[in-house]
Amino acid sequence: MDVQPERSVVCPFCFETIQIVLDLFDGDSSESSSRVFVYDCEVCCRPIELSVSLGANGDFIVEADREY
Repeated sequence: MDVQPERSVVCPFCFETIQIVLDLFDGDSSESSSRVFVYDCEVCCRPIELSVSLGANGDFIVEADREY
């Protein structure tokens, strides 16, 4: 069973903490790649750009920024 990781991020617009489910790599086995997703904040509905990469310890690193 594949379990999609869930992370907390702070919206760069409204500064609320929201939970996101990382729907990652869609069958791509390249662990060294990083991905950028756009996710609408569940509180203020503004677009958040999420940069997701795989850290050295195998954990996902998520950075949230305003989409420009």
